[in-house]
Amino acid sequence: MNELLVPEGYIQAKIKYKNNYVKILRFKNQVLNKGKNFLAKCLLGESKDNIYVANILFGDGGTVNGIPKEVHPSIEHLNGVIRIKKSVVSQIDPESPAQAIFTVIVGEEEGNDFTMNEMGLELSDGSLFSLSTFADFNKTDQMEVTWGWNINFL
Repeated sequence: MNELLVPEGYIQAKIKYKNNYVKILRFKNQVLNKGKNFLAKCLLGESKDNIYVANILFGDGGTVNGIPKEVHPSIEHLNGVIRIKKSVVSQIDPESPAQAIFTVIVGEEEGNDFTMNEMGLELSDGSLFSLSTFADFNKTDQMEVTWGWNINFL
């Protein structure tokens, strides 16, 4: 039997409005070729550069007429302009040790003048590990969003 280690995951956005209303959004992401290459090097002991997941990038080029673009594993950059770049807080899920979680908070004062519709998980060497496109999301100063990028190793 040939079993593969498959990195698969999802993104969850917890939107907390100033009036204390909370909304949860959840969508999938695509691990890119550079991300898979990074994992292979780590498993083989060839990653000697101390590369790690460092940032989440938010951009504005992930849709065409409001419909999310398809993510191809060969993509190396966001489709649009990077509007926000946030350092991640990284952890292993204590309930599921085969799951890594990368979290950032976009505060009420951040990202209010554009539409977000793509996110990239960036390695410390500047390459993209994973990418997600999603329906247009208009952030306002009436909300704070906690983004959690979960990657499971199945």
